[in-house]
Amino acid sequence: LKKHEASRPSLILHFYHQHFKFDRLDTMYMYTGPMRHFLECLYSREIPPELTDIFEDFKCSYYEGRLIVELHDHRPRKKNQGERRSSSTSSDQDVRINRILLHPTADSVRADLCRLNEQHGGNWGIDVLHELEGRIMLATEDPLCLDPSVHVSRVANALER
Repeated sequence: LKKHEASRPSLILHFYHQHFKFDRLDTMYMYTGPMRHFLECLYSREIPPELTDIFEDFKCSYYEGRLIVELHDHRPRKKNQGERRSSSTSSDQDVRINRILLHPTADSVRADLCRLNEQHGGNWGIDVLHELEGRIMLATEDPLCLDPSVHVSRVANALER
């Protein structure tokens, strides 16, 4: 994420008390509604395979196969007991902005490949699709460590923090 600090986000989401919405769209989505799966994908930092065609339609920028999502949290902060409550409404100064990276999964890569196959006439065989999927996963996934050493596990855990 540090590598793409200056990059334009792929998506911008706004979170409010009872709903969320995509930037530049008027549609509001309830947290418990049909888009709940999308929120679960955000939480797990995965590209939702069901939405890859929509990301393509909206011309979302991909960075090394990943999406940069900027989260604008407009929800009021919980007040500590010692703080006085203000009767003023939340302003733009109260917005907390975070960025996360959504990583491709095998399902999202497969959905992208199927969409590309359809766009190019649907003539790719299953062997071609599997070959492309394998190359993409090798290029985008972190290296696999098969060393059972406790030291390696500790280093890997420290790097993930």
